[in-house]
Amino acid sequence: MKKFYLSFVTICLIFSATAPLPVTVYAETNSPEEICPNNTEEKPTQEGSTTSSNETNEKKPATADKTNEETTNASNTAADTSSPEKETTPDTKTTSPSPKEKAATNQLLAAGDTYIDTFPDEAFAKVIALQITGNDDTSQIVTQEQLDSITSLNASGKNITDVTGINQLTNLTSIDLSQNQLTSIAPITDLTSLTSLNVSNNLLSIVVITTAQNIPNLTSLNISNNPTITKLSIADQAKLTSFSASLGGRQSALEELTLSNLPALTTAGTSSPNSVYFSNYSDVLTTVKLNGLPKIQRAIFDNNLIDDIDVHDMAGLTTLELHANELTDINKLADLPMLNYLNASSNQLTTAGIANVVQLDALQTLYLDSNLLTSFTLDAENDLPNLTNLSISSMPTITNIHIADQAKLTSFSASLGGRQSALEELT
Repeated sequence: MKKFYLSFVTICLIFSATAPLPVTVYAETNSPEEICPNNTEEKPTQEGSTTSSNETNEKKPATADKTNEETTNASNTAADTSSPEKETTPDTKTTSPSPKEKAATNQLLAAGDTYIDTFPDEAFAKVIALQITGNDDTSQIVTQEQLDSITSLNASGKNITDVTGINQLTNLTSIDLSQNQLTSIAPITDLTSLTSLNVSNNLLSIVVITTAQNIPNLTSLNISNNPTITKLSIADQAKLTSFSASLGGRQSALEELTLSNLPALTTAGTSSPNSVYFSNYSDVLTTVKLNGLPKIQRAIFDNNLIDDIDVHDMAGLTTLELHANELTDINKLADLPMLNYLNASSNQLTTAGIANVVQLDALQTLYLDSNLLTSFTLDAENDLPNLTNLSISSMPTITNIHIADQAKLTSFSASLGGRQSALEELT
């Protein structure tokens, strides 16, 4: 019998060594059943020692208790093992970019946006796609990082009608959109690095550039050959030095021009230095407002249809040409300390409409010919102390001329219409 048990134990040990199986170990190992409980049913029956149900029931709790103990230990071990991971989790999160950081990197585009999603004008989208990828397929996905790589954009002559989305090219310094079919440049905003903008030869109607556009570093602007422009307003551009606007001469539709607070501006209209030049410009230009242009020395607006002129706070202005317009009033000419030449002839000026001219103390030459004055007076109380040349010819409506105490006056022209003149008193 002992030999049999020994043989049985040996078989179990060999089997465990060659193919390890989970074996429950009991505290008591007095019988082969306890040593190899999994083989209880295979124990030889000739010995007549089958395991009783009571013994089996007694062993089951022991097995359960042991199993629970091992399970508890395993759970504790797993918990201990996972603890260091929980402790290191904050460090991992610290090194990962937060959602806000990710949003800042790609703040203008949604994930998966394509060129045509970003730039609705197909022709414009192709230009951008081609410059970035070398392929004009507008269905390609684009990222903000790719858009930020563009600093200079040449899209001249590409049949572009709309530049919506251009504000997403945040690092642009130079834009050439000439020779297209643009009707508006309103989308050109928030390009804080932009220094040069060329939108000549388009179909623009209204051009307004102020602080709202947020292009504070703009130095050069070209809007020439846009005969469809009706309103042009440029204000509060601290670095703008050059502004080209040959808009089509007499065919121009320009009605209103405003240039305000442009401290660096030296050229506006044509290439004449230190000048705002809109001579013989438009059959419909009626309103002109200039102020805060300290580097402008000459403002030329002759041969238009201007009926409202407001020129003030122009510290460097020496020459103002307003000949042949529709002016009835020039009293908005003020704060022009260097103005020495004023030609306002061939308008519809009245005596009341020139009342403030005597405040232009630097005037040396004044032309008021061919207007509708009824009287004209210069004396000690209403004088122009530096005036040397005065012309008030071709005014058959004038009845009274009084000129006295003008120390520097050397030339006075007053051909008033001969027999048709209404002149009654001359002093």
